[in-house]
Order: sequence, then C-alpha cells, then structure tokens
Amino acid sequence: MSDSIDIQLNDNYVAGEPLTPRGVNNEQHDIFGGYLFTPPHDHQVGSFQPTPNGTKYWVPKVTNKPTQGTVFDTLELALNAYKDYAREGGFEVRKGGQKYTKDSKDQPNNKYFYCVRQGVKPPSKANNQKPDKPKTTNPLGVNKVIKRRKRASFRCGCTAQLRLKKRPDGKYVVSKFIEKHNHSLVYEDDIKYLRASRRLTFPKQQLLNQLSNVNIGPVRSWKVLKEMYGGFEYIGATYVECKNYRRRLNEFIGERDAQMVVDKLLSREEYFDNFSVGSFQPTPNGTKYWVPKVTNKPTQGTVFDTLELALNAYKDYAREGGFEVRKGGQKYTKDSKDQPNNKYFYCVRQGVKPPSKANNQKPDKPKTTNPLGVNKVIKRRKRASFRCGCTAQLRLKKRPDGKYVVSKFIEKHNHSLVYEDDIKYLRASRRLTFPKQQLLNQLSNVNIGPVRSWKVLKEMYGGFEYIGATYVECKNYRRRLNEFIGERDAQMVVDKLLSREEYFDNFSLFNPHLSLIEFLSHFDTAMDSQRFKYGKNTHDSKYTTPEFKTHLEVEKEAAELYTHTVFYDVQDEICSSLFHCFSLSVQQDDTSQIYMIRDIEADYTTIHGISVEAKYEVHFVPASCDIKCSCLKYECYGLLCRHIFYVLRMSKVFHFPRKYLQRRWSKYALPNKIVTRPVDVASLSNPAECVNGVLKEIYGTVEDSVTRLVTDIQRLHIYKDDLDTLLEQVKIDIPNAPEMSKKELYAAALGITEPGEVNIIAPECHNKGSVSVKRHQTQAEKAITQSKKNPRKCNACGELAYHDSRNCPTKKKANDEEMDDPNSDA
Repeated sequence: MSDSIDIQLNDNYVAGEPLTPRGVNNEQHDIFGGYLFTPPHDHQVGSFQPTPNGTKYWVPKVTNKPTQGTVFDTLELALNAYKDYAREGGFEVRKGGQKYTKDSKDQPNNKYFYCVRQGVKPPSKANNQKPDKPKTTNPLGVNKVIKRRKRASFRCGCTAQLRLKKRPDGKYVVSKFIEKHNHSLVYEDDIKYLRASRRLTFPKQQLLNQLSNVNIGPVRSWKVLKEMYGGFEYIGATYVECKNYRRRLNEFIGERDAQMVVDKLLSREEYFDNFSVGSFQPTPNGTKYWVPKVTNKPTQGTVFDTLELALNAYKDYAREGGFEVRKGGQKYTKDSKDQPNNKYFYCVRQGVKPPSKANNQKPDKPKTTNPLGVNKVIKRRKRASFRCGCTAQLRLKKRPDGKYVVSKFIEKHNHSLVYEDDIKYLRASRRLTFPKQQLLNQLSNVNIGPVRSWKVLKEMYGGFEYIGATYVECKNYRRRLNEFIGERDAQMVVDKLLSREEYFDNFSLFNPHLSLIEFLSHFDTAMDSQRFKYGKNTHDSKYTTPEFKTHLEVEKEAAELYTHTVFYDVQDEICSSLFHCFSLSVQQDDTSQIYMIRDIEADYTTIHGISVEAKYEVHFVPASCDIKCSCLKYECYGLLCRHIFYVLRMSKVFHFPRKYLQRRWSKYALPNKIVTRPVDVASLSNPAECVNGVLKEIYGTVEDSVTRLVTDIQRLHIYKDDLDTLLEQVKIDIPNAPEMSKKELYAAALGITEPGEVNIIAPECHNKGSVSVKRHQTQAEKAITQSKKNPRKCNACGELAYHDSRNCPTKKKANDEEMDDPNSDA
C-alpha cells in the first residue's frame, strides 16, 4: 500500500465548458505511476465514507468516544474527554459559544465544542484590505515593497461538534454529538504537528530561560532540547514556539523591567559565614595540628572485606573532614602476589615536593634577537605544591581469611582543613558524572563549546557549586575525548555507518574543525532538524487552505497540488494572467494554435531610454494539451507562466494540466515514511547507548511530573522526598557502584564501541582554500620565525637580507617614485 494521499477534486465537468476532446484530455489522471494519488489507509486515523449524493466525510476510528446522553460533572471534564477523543482521532478541538439563563449567569446552560476546522474564513473587507504598495522612491531610485504575510486557513466548514446541556443537578449531559468530518484526518505520525500537541511545559520554559542566560538563542535552544530528549518529536514544540516564548517573555517584562530588578535586589540576602571543619589543637611543645570533626571515622582494628571498601570509607571520612586522599604504596609476600599484604592510604598533602635536579632545571632564557629587536621569552608554568609533610594516614594489613584490618590510623593533620563551603574546590569533588558527560556531548552536537556548556550546566543545576566540576574539567573532557578518537576516527565512522539504516541523503553546514565521528553526530542532528521541519511544512500544506484571489477552478486545483510556498508563486501568475495579459493575435491550423500575448507588467526601458513592449509567443496543441511559451519559465523553474494560464483560459481548459505538475513542487513529492528518524542498529547492542535512551526517558518522566505538580508546592516536596527515598534505597542495594573506565565513557558519549583493531585511517588532505586550524601570528612572531632562516644575497640591492630581487624594498621604493613622477613617460 502506498503512503501517499488521494487528492479527490470536483467532477471534471464545469458549467460552461464544452465537451471537446481537449476537455477529455485535460482529465485528472495519475502522472506518477500510481504513487501520488493513492490513499494511505495504513496511516490514516479515520475511515473514508462517501454518501450516495456524492459528498464525502471521515469518521475517526476511536473506541472510547462520547455518545449522546453521556454525563459529565463539569465542563472541564467534558472538554478534556473530547480533547482525548480528538487527539486519538486525528483532529483538534476549539471552544464554541454558550448560552446562559436568567437564573444562572455563572455557569452556562448550553455549551458547544467544535472541530477546529469548523466555519469558513470570512472574506477580507474592502476597507480593511491593504494590498502590497511600494513606498516613495528614495534618492537612489529604489522602491521598497512591503510584502504582507500570507496565512493559510484551517477553516473548511466542518460540522463535527459536541453540545452539552446543563441538568437540574448541575451536571452536564451530551445533547448532540456529530462525529463526521468533511476533511481528511491527521496521520498518526503527524499528531505532533497539531497545535494542541505543541506546548512548552514549565520545565522546558525554565530550560529555555537558563540557556538564554548564557546567550544561547531560542532556535539553538530548541536543538539542545532535541539532544536531551532524543528527537524533535519528543519535545512537544517547534522552534516557532521557542521564539514566541522568548518574544512573549520580553513583552511581559516591558515597562516592569527596572521595577523587577529593584524588587529582586531588595529581596536578596547574602550570607558570608566562613567556618572551619576541623578543630585547632596546639601541643605542649609548640607544634599544632588539626583533627577533623567527624563522627564516623575508621579506628584501629576495623575490618573491611576488600581494599576498595576501605578506600571508599576513608574517602567518605576525608570528604566530611575537609581533606583529600591518595593511594600510597603496598607490600606483597612471596605466597600471594595478586593481593598486597599491606596497603597504605595517605592525606594528599603527605610528603614534600622533591627539589629540581640541576641537570633537569630549565630556567627562562631569552632567544636570539630577531631583526625587529624583539626577544621572545618562553615562560614555564609555575605550579604550587600541595605537599607539606602531613602524616595523616590509614594503614591496612591482610588477615589469614583474606580480609583487611586497620593496623594504624593517624588523624592529625599539620595543615588547616578545608572549609565546608570550599569542599567543592577539592580535586576529589570535581568529577564529571556520566549524565553530565552525555550532556556536554549533546551540547557539542549543536556547536556549543565546553566553557559555554559549563555555564549551561550552572543554569540547569542552580549554581556552579552543584555541578561538581569546573570549566577546566569540561575542557579537559573535550580534549581527552579528541585524544580517544585519534586514529580510530575513520574506523569509528565506518563501523557506525555500517550499523545504520539511512533513508535519504542530504547535507547541512558543519564545523570544519570536527573529526569524522563528531561530524557524523552533527550530521544526525542536522538531518533530524530537516526531517522535522519537512514534516511540519508538509502537515501545514495538507491540512490548511490558502486564501484564494479568483473564482477559477485551476487556482483551487493548484492549491491542492502544490506546497503553499510554490502555490503562492503560481497564484501570482494566475492573477497576472487576468489583469496584465491580453492576446494580440491568434494563428490556428488543424492541429495547433499560436498566440501572441502582450504582458504589460513585463515592459521595460533600455539604458538609452527606449520603452520596449513585452510580447511572448505561446504554442498550444489542443489534442494532447501540449503548450509552450517563449518566456521559458516552465523550462527554467518547472512552473507554468501567466501567458500559458491566459491561453488555457481562452481555450476553455479550466482544469490544471497534470502533465505539467512536477513532482518536486508537489506537497506529496515524498512518501511519509522518509520523515521518520533513522534506526541505529548499534544502539540495540550497545549498553551505553541503551543507558542513554533510558536517561532521556527519565528526563521526560520527571518533567511530566514537575509540570503537573508545579502549582502544588506541598505535593512537589513530597515527590522530591520520594525521589530521595529511592536514592537512599539504591545506595543500600549498590553500596559501591562499579565505575566505567574513561575509554568506555568516551565510547558511550559518541554512541559507538571502541574498535578492537583500526584498519581504516582518515586521509590527510591540504586543499587550497581549506580552513586553517592555526591562529594568526603577530608581526613579532613572524619576525622571530624569519630570524631562524639564513639570510641570502639580493641581486637588486646586493645586501644579505631575508628578501630577493622580486620583493626588494629598495626596488619597490624606486618603482613608487617613478610612478609618482609626472614627467615619467609611463
């Protein structure tokens, strides 16, 4: 079964049209080989049911539908039930009128809900009609024409409706229900394009505002939402809703701007209470040390099943105490070389930094002076040392049963401990979790760098202190990801493409500095955006009707065949055939006719001031309905010109000639299945990719919950407490979560598996005009580079220099003086 639409136009016979052979030849027929005009019953929600008198209607195939006599407690419940029925049926609902009684003016006695396509668009009033008018000519002689937006109408006179009547007990009963629609219903795959399905929830609005705080616009924010939710179809809004939200937010601020700033600053309270985690304890001999104030601390004799459990316990104690831990040495016995007999864990500030060796010491030395007299000094990075000889440590000894016991525990530190507010700056607290790494990679797919991504994380998590990493970690993650790709780049791309099914090929702009595997991710994002926009535009073309300017049947048929953008061009040609074209002469023989058409709008004036009248010759063969114009617009653009439309009307051919409808301009040019997203087979076998999909589902679940509870703060707190309870249960069930290696994390971020063997190497090419990844050098740097080269003798000036006779400054100066000399023969 084909996935295309059946376009059913009116009967071929039009009042006033003679039954001539050309009228039969201009019949509506399928020009795409059974492809374009076949109804897609496998995708359509409703069923097509023609009536005996020739009219047609569609009935939604829905099990749970409202029936006459159904009772609802409130009008809101009735509206929600009708909306659920409409969403499943493939149409939208709008509120209609109501009627009140004298006794009750608070609640209506009768209420109506209609299909959104009920009624017809009223014609434009003559007084309100504002045609496109050129403005006054500016000094350069250019006229600026203001084009008014052309809006298609959803209205088509549909009579589907739900009527409610109030009962004496205050409830509402369905008094009338019409389920027949006079228009085709929306495909199940196109429900997401309906206005009722396009809504920015509260969490999405918050995210848009947070992205705006780091100077990310609404369109790019929409692409970020796509990366987070797994596809544009899961966002529930288009980029237009994102732009409209930003515009309405600015309108809401308006004149309240300064007042809002003052109120927010006055209501803000900052607290700067610094306190130490540990207690300072001086000793009798004058030394001093700090002891962490921690309740749960390891003691001598404590037993751990494994070394990993002991390390985690010591890290928890250190995190609460205000210091960091590093692994020390170990001792093995002759009998067991797999597990150490003794293991040591120290404070990170244990020991002292060894002094630099005289042989390895490399002081800052200036290089040789270049011709410009600039010395380039290479400054080496100065690193401060954490080491201060701290003796705090934890020593473990292996027992005969394989467990480890604390043999020595020193809790005294010879340095001050970190404030509680500064714990986030410790290296142990700075760690990018897997969800944050996924988000960084998703933001990178829409060309957002690591520093700006770090600011996005701050907006999402409520502050830099809640991220758990600095911008340095974000930049390092990006650098290590590029190092991980390395020579595996081409191999990864090939492996990923071989496991994928692409439905159509296209191209989008990309960052020239990307690796191949990153380009593939950016390409997927661009293709998803293109597919979504294509589906939205196709949906608008199918289920909206543009405004007609004439009574001609050919204009109505063109509206059903062409996309809206192309139809407006065709509509202008049809209108121009009425108002700007007329026939000068007609030559007719047995098989063909030749028209000479005068086009008054195409007249022009030559550069010599001579006015030229535009005339075009149109050849028309009535038997085969072949037609050709000397303006060659159809040959150039694939659209019929105004001169052809004029000849067709004069020849009483009232239907659009389907043989001149090109598939590329048709609203049904592509099958519906191409708008679906490609299936990545690798994701089914890649556990990390499956985890990524589950994460996106969790985002959606939490967002839906917050959207429903945002107005009820008490229940929102209860929901948050339930999540905390689940987290505590997870910690109990999995006390020591196994961590992924860095390579596994990078592979998961790219959505691939690390190639075991690299057989494909990306070629190196340096084409003329390719983008350079190097920064521009300053004049001093260029001079330093030049000074390293050996000078050579110039044949023009005879000096040892860094130029030759072609670019010798002396020769150039002489040539300039010769050009400036007025007595020169040149």
